[in-house]
Amino acid sequence: MKFCTICKKYYFNCEKHKCPPCWKVFHEEFLGDDFLKIYEYTYDDAAIEYAKNYDTVYELRLLEGEIIIIEIEPFNGGERKKIEISGELEPVYNAKIIKNE
Repeated sequence: MKFCTICKKYYFNCEKHKCPPCWKVFHEEFLGDDFLKIYEYTYDDAAIEYAKNYDTVYELRLLEGEIIIIEIEPFNGGERKKIEISGELEPVYNAKIIKNE
């Protein structure tokens, strides 16, 4: 598997790969005055990617019901939007017929 050294996304053909747009994610409680660079296509996608990073560090707090507020803006300038992030666990059940022996 090959991953882009800039956006960290998996790609099949490096000649055709184009990184998604870069976003600045601000979360004062976690990042202080700094921001995190996230490469995604939309504000929502960038927020979800940030949520995955946050939950990795904070042991799945969002999946346990915590709600956080972040701000996101395009890296090269543009409108900054405030976004609320939460998560939920979805139970998955499986059934399999057992053959009689």
